[in-house]
Amino acid sequence: MALKRLPTLIACIACCCQSGPLQAAIPELDMKSAYLYNFAKLTDWPVNNFPTFNICTLEKVADSVNPAILLNKTINGKRVRLSRITEPASAADCQIVYLNSLDTETVSKMAKTLNTEPVLTVGDEVNGTGPGIINLSVKNNRLVFSLDLAKARKANISISSKLIPLAQKVHEQ
Repeated sequence: MALKRLPTLIACIACCCQSGPLQAAIPELDMKSAYLYNFAKLTDWPVNNFPTFNICTLEKVADSVNPAILLNKTINGKRVRLSRITEPASAADCQIVYLNSLDTETVSKMAKTLNTEPVLTVGDEVNGTGPGIINLSVKNNRLVFSLDLAKARKANISISSKLIPLAQKVHEQ
């Protein structure tokens, strides 16, 4: 099953690594949406009884991800559902929380609250660090990411070994 996921991720990563006209043709919001989907496909969570696979954002969903990219998608046999959360308690039903707010206090509070919960936190990297297990940044007009495997272990989630070589940086401690 994991091998079926790899071509999708490779295609997504290849799109962002291309130089030339293709790069400008894919909006950053669409790329982030595709990355979130592929991160989900390559992550394992403890079993839960949620009827949907919940991707949550701190800001308005439409400002954070492109809902059209995730429309009719499924992860682990569950339909993807997008929602906005405002409080850490709201994140209890989320499998992914995109920590995408300019309010650094809110991001820090949310990341700290979720650090032992089985939630894949995805943040935006600033000055070489980010709040999430996975952190996105734009370098040389490319969307890249770093992984913090120690945070993933603490959250009791498992990142596929297929994702690790694609990361620009991997933190293990």
